[in-house]
Amino acid sequence: MGFEASSPHLRMATTPVTVDSMERYLWPHPAGVEAVNELLRLPVRGTEQDWEIELADGARTSGFLQAFESGVLDLEGRSALALLILFSITYSEVDIGHEDLERVRRAIRGDPTVLQRMQSYWGKGFADHEEKVKSLILQVC
Repeated sequence: MGFEASSPHLRMATTPVTVDSMERYLWPHPAGVEAVNELLRLPVRGTEQDWEIELADGARTSGFLQAFESGVLDLEGRSALALLILFSITYSEVDIGHEDLERVRRAIRGDPTVLQRMQSYWGKGFADHEEKVKSLILQVC
């Protein structure tokens, strides 16, 4: 499956974001969500409160990862997609497997700003997250 930059949100960000300028990453930006929805043709209803949880799909994790690696998303899109990937792995009925987990790890760690955002997001101290979430985040981020 090839991915093309058909909207402005699907183009790579040209302005680097420095670690010092980062604010806490609390949720995906609407522009990033829109870009991922368009790119992956997600079954959105427009009423999602927790987009990254409600649209998580373990069966599509490999395709989500391929889109992340394609380079067509800007920072907001990559950050939103990273959340979707992590939640898809977390709530999947089937284990992701070592090879895909390594791909996720390389992809997120290879994008320092996205990595910092994932660490910020998951560091919010959600008491209700399962041990599987905590374990995954420690492995990937």
